[in-house]
Amino acid sequence: MSEMPNAKSSPEEIPRVHKRLDKLKPWQRALFVRFYAGRPDWADGIHRAAAFFLEHGRAGRILDLGCGVENRITNYLARAHRGIVGVDLDPRAAENPAIAEFHLFDGRELPFADGSFDTVFSNMVLEHVDDVDLHFREVFRVLRPGGRYLLNTPNVYHYAMLVSRFSPHWFHQAILGFVQAKPERDPYPTYYHCNTAREIRALARRTGFGVIAVLTTESEPSYLWFNPLLFVLGVAYERLVNATDQLAFLRSALHVGLEKPRH
Repeated sequence: MSEMPNAKSSPEEIPRVHKRLDKLKPWQRALFVRFYAGRPDWADGIHRAAAFFLEHGRAGRILDLGCGVENRITNYLARAHRGIVGVDLDPRAAENPAIAEFHLFDGRELPFADGSFDTVFSNMVLEHVDDVDLHFREVFRVLRPGGRYLLNTPNVYHYAMLVSRFSPHWFHQAILGFVQAKPERDPYPTYYHCNTAREIRALARRTGFGVIAVLTTESEPSYLWFNPLLFVLGVAYERLVNATDQLAFLRSALHVGLEKPRH
């Protein structure tokens, strides 16, 4: 089983920055360019997640678990591999242009036979899963021997996730709608039952997976766009946690690669 081909989409070909500068207010644009877009070594969260999936994915049949109506990460993977299968709770996700085949999902049992896929990936899905043991067992079941589960999920130790975790869902939705102007961006409740590196490693062991990679990343403080002072404080936090791996457990995102044993 080979690694995922990347002739049509490699990490180097993925744009470093995806934020539309023309959509920002003048002060937001000035701060973003100063601290991020103007840095040649900077790459945002979309770039990092897509690059991680391209690096660690297996060639063959690929499942996007929680594909959504649109997902820029899936768009990059579709350039490297045609025929991505998508599954989601929302029937509107069938409209996702990067998905070649769509299946509706009840949130528990995946509608596929055992050993159907070489790679399963999910982007910002695990935090919405209530029964994480069942979730991992189902992914394990539909993977072929040697297949991989690649996931990107928030780290619950990050300040934005702490606010989300201990606030009502309506408050979380209101903040997202105000900051990102997308009131329907995150319509599903969040549970954060398995959103630390330690918890994911333990769950992987319980369900039979081997761990091939765990990477933590911190991107620009998008949650703090509504206030210049808070945004600058968020930049200071980003610089601090990215300065040393001793603070890696406080970074915002977890990129995890798991593998089903071959025997």
